[in-house]
Amino acid sequence: MQHCPDLCQKRIVMNYLNLNCPPMPYYLAGGKITCDINVQLPRRQVKTFTFIYIEKGNLLLEQESMTAQLKTGDYFIATPHCTYLQLTPCTEKTMMYWISFRSSLSFSLSDTCTACSPQSMEGDRNTSSQLFVTSIARHRNVEKHNRIYLEELLQSLTSSPDDHKDQKGDGTTDPVQLFEQQISFLQLLSLLQSQQYSPDLKFSIAERLHNYIDKHFIEDIRLGDLAKQYSYSPSHMTRCFNEAYGLSPKQYVKKLRVQKAARLLTYTDRPVQTIGDECGFNISSYFIKQFKKEYGMTPSQYRMNANTRDSNP
Repeated sequence: MQHCPDLCQKRIVMNYLNLNCPPMPYYLAGGKITCDINVQLPRRQVKTFTFIYIEKGNLLLEQESMTAQLKTGDYFIATPHCTYLQLTPCTEKTMMYWISFRSSLSFSLSDTCTACSPQSMEGDRNTSSQLFVTSIARHRNVEKHNRIYLEELLQSLTSSPDDHKDQKGDGTTDPVQLFEQQISFLQLLSLLQSQQYSPDLKFSIAERLHNYIDKHFIEDIRLGDLAKQYSYSPSHMTRCFNEAYGLSPKQYVKKLRVQKAARLLTYTDRPVQTIGDECGFNISSYFIKQFKKEYGMTPSQYRMNANTRDSNP
């Protein structure tokens, strides 16, 4: 059995990427991918940040302890030197953009948006600069009124290399075009960051509920109690959550429980019924039903397939 170190730890989702600046992050490469139904992308480990935006369709990704259910208009940022993978095949034709970028300085992850006051760098009055932190959500839905602009920036960044050849015909890339690419990339980061500080109220409500569920999905979550705590009605919170993430809070809880069960089936030898109990399913038949609904097979079949994959590298 493989080792899965985070199974017994409390799930804390580090959804915010905090980049120390300056110097600013810089663009490396990009492209556009179309995946047909039932296509599953291979497991990837890259040395750079990878930004993924879903123009149309859906994608279920996982990196470390963070699972991202991406739908049209959603993006995800994978961090360097960590494996990320697509958990299930596409259920519809999916078109996505990807951007690879780097940051010269260190970065950190947090479960809340980090806002830091600028600090002066050492230097004289003519050469001093200001240090600051750019905090961007790693997984979020782009507000509809921003999507056209975002997709224009992505098209600019991912256009064919032939589009950037100079008019001399010597096969070299126009440095002006390369400079404009970096400007487009910084405009993209600025757009993503602007959503952190001027969020739509409905999404703000949904995000607070989303973060709470991420940390407490194994527990008995009572939406009525949360609604009183946040001073909103249960129906309003459910509606906000559904509009933001495309499923109800109850459905999201079930999805997280089933996904944890899948990890336990893969990385432990515990009996299926024990795993169901640990993941919040007290009735074995209901656990099997929900698991099959998510993965198209029973927990026992899923474990058998996982063991077969491990034995056939």
